[in-house]
Amino acid sequence: MNAIKYAFPGDRPGHIAVAFSSGSGIELSVSDNGVGLREGEEPGGLGSRIVQLLAQQLEGETSYERLDPGLKVRVRAHPR
Repeated sequence: MNAIKYAFPGDRPGHIAVAFSSGSGIELSVSDNGVGLREGEEPGGLGSRIVQLLAQQLEGETSYERLDPGLKVRVRAHPR
């Protein structure tokens, strides 16, 4: 929802990709080619907090990758 709400201001067109993979663990990623995060800006809103809580429940971790343009958010969890 954050990608839809914030990545494309002013009805700017764009793409959102959702991927899921499994193997030695599981990974869910959401990426977009929107405005991304400004240099030095860290995710800190409600959406990123929900993602962090999900990762904690899965005993996993989150990561954020700046793209040119856009942002990729990953949640990774390893089998117990």
